[in-house]
Amino acid sequence: MLCVTYFRRHEEYQYLDAIQTIMDRGVEKSDRTGTGIKSIFGMQFRYNLREGENLPCCMIVLIHH
Repeated sequence: MLCVTYFRRHEEYQYLDAIQTIMDRGVEKSDRTGTGIKSIFGMQFRYNLREGENLPCCMIVLIHH
């Protein structure tokens, strides 16, 4: 008999994985403060809204033209 355990990671790990990806593979850019930033274009987070207990409480998007 084969026993398979299915483990689903908490959705918060999407954010933590994204930060790690940006740190590892992000493109360095200059900014007006001279400190520089790293970014990856088009990253997305997906949340299952049917499970009401795991909704993101705050999402911040900063766009400069």
